[in-house]
Amino acid sequence: ISNHSSGRMGFAVASRAMKLGAKVTIIHGQVDVPPPGADVIREVKSASQMKTAVLRYLPRCDVLVMAAAVSDFRPTRRAKEKIKKETGIDSIELVKTADILLAVRDRKKSSQIIVGFALETADGEKNAVTKSTAKGCDYMVLNMAGMDTGFGTDTNQVTLFKGTEKLETSPLASKDSVAGMIVDMLAADGRLEKAKR
Repeated sequence: ISNHSSGRMGFAVASRAMKLGAKVTIIHGQVDVPPPGADVIREVKSASQMKTAVLRYLPRCDVLVMAAAVSDFRPTRRAKEKIKKETGIDSIELVKTADILLAVRDRKKSSQIIVGFALETADGEKNAVTKSTAKGCDYMVLNMAGMDTGFGTDTNQVTLFKGTEKLETSPLASKDSVAGMIVDMLAADGRLEKAKR
């Protein structure tokens, strides 16, 4: 079970942070575009591997940007061989995957900054604030799925929150431009100073 996330938004944020002098570690799943050159790049294949990698690097990060669109569910069992059409299956049982942001919330130091992302299809602002509060995010980036926004597009439009306070909504723009807005917000709050080389 996967989604159409391309990796473009997260990579654009990483690139912008590097341009401002931040030391960047990229942890990514399946993507459509190559990651930018970063200090450390780790590819993972599952939500479980993503959680393990994030928690491994968490102690040495100052700002964690969780832009990856990690699946919320996985099949309970994996077939050892191809499932033949003649045999078939009636249903696939699913279980929730580990909640990485909750695991981060429970382990983060008070000096660390967590930026969460919320892709929504309805009740975006309400859901983003709820997620930000429940998962202990310092900032939340709301991304409403649409024809020109969200997965598989070169453009995006986001609403930024600091805690539960709505800061601003970007115009529809390239993901590079939107990434600039996100990173500039962190820089303006002095959040990138420690992350610099």
